[in-house]
Amino acid sequence: MGHDPNLKFIVLGAVMFQMLMAYMVQDASWVTVIALAYCLGGTINHSMSLAIHEISHNLAFGHGKPLANRIIGFIANLPIGIPVSIAFRKYHLEHHRYQGDTEKDVDIPSEIEAKLFTNTVTKFLWVILQPFFYTIRPLFMRPKPLEKLEFINMVLQFSVDFAIVYFWGVKPLVYMIAGTLLATGLHPMAGHFISEHYMFKEGYETYSYYGPLNYLTFNVGYHNEHHDFPSIPGSRLPEVCTTIVLLIITFYVTIQARAYVNEFSCFNVHRLRLANTLGYVILTFTETVNIKTTRSVNSSRIQCFFRSLLRLRLYKCVNDHATYPRV
Repeated sequence: MGHDPNLKFIVLGAVMFQMLMAYMVQDASWVTVIALAYCLGGTINHSMSLAIHEISHNLAFGHGKPLANRIIGFIANLPIGIPVSIAFRKYHLEHHRYQGDTEKDVDIPSEIEAKLFTNTVTKFLWVILQPFFYTIRPLFMRPKPLEKLEFINMVLQFSVDFAIVYFWGVKPLVYMIAGTLLATGLHPMAGHFISEHYMFKEGYETYSYYGPLNYLTFNVGYHNEHHDFPSIPGSRLPEVCTTIVLLIITFYVTIQARAYVNEFSCFNVHRLRLANTLGYVILTFTETVNIKTTRSVNSSRIQCFFRSLLRLRLYKCVNDHATYPRV
């Protein structure tokens, strides 16, 4: 829960850097402009598109300040060159609500795309054209009327684009927009589009990636964790992942202890006492192995629940049956 207090500063820093780069490429060659757009500008712009993803969940200022979140979303949108902030939010929240629904979830390919792109060559072409399909898919699958904030987003973005062309020329705007399009297609930063929700194994439609690109993508690779806890900012999703692993260990001990209780006899009192000891060892482990995790309010509440569960299942059961005669 909560928000990421650093997100707004990261956005402002990245936007200022991109504007500086746009100013610097106005006299560069076209080859240099495109190369910088792919390698540098595209990487930053894709990062800003994922900042907009975070902002769409109100994670820059919290749910209590929706207008502040929309404004920082407008700012994050500026170097991208194309107005996407409000439109993205409008459809992305439905992606969380209707994930996997072929009619309502426009984040997944349409039926036509699935039929057209079926081999290696056509799929390679689809990856290159990913920005095109990602843009037009909602317009055909689930068209919606233009919102007031969406109109403001468009006016602000096109005004900045016009000002850049007027004062610095065409090359800076090409640097920004080309970077956006190139980094959404065949680019390392765009790998998450495929890894997140493409069904490699039937029944498993969401996957997580824990590699170094998460440092540039606001931890969007932690995608299972994000869908389970969309109100937790990406900066804290690694803590969520760690907590889940620890809770699985704790829950496993609980299940084992419950199995001991169900098979209880005077012969296995010692086994129950052993389970009790093991349970407290695991609890100590969860409380000390990751100090940052236990500081998370949400994580602490979950851990408290499992601590109580363990004490009920283990401590109480052992003490209630400790007076049974030994064999």
